[in-house]
Amino acid sequence: MSFNLKVIDAAAETVLLKIKNGELGEACCMSAVNSPTTEAWELAGQLAEKTALSKSQQESILEALNPQIQEHLKSTGFDDFDLIYERLLQLISLGS
Repeated sequence: MSFNLKVIDAAAETVLLKIKNGELGEACCMSAVNSPTTEAWELAGQLAEKTALSKSQQESILEALNPQIQEHLKSTGFDDFDLIYERLLQLISLGS
């Protein structure tokens, strides 16, 4: 699988479509109810399992995040899941 930002963008579009169709509702973070946050968590896990990101792919995703998230991840450390999850959350929040 060729992994790039477009893969994450497509996953975010899926979540946004589910929000628009009423399949996902707002709920408290990580509740048992399907919400944009829980859906992003699931998708990030699936995408991170499919392939390991190269260093350049990690850098590309990191650069696409807002500066506050970049700094937080740099200071705490991150893995592929963290990058994908944060990018999904960012795209979902921008699109909703």
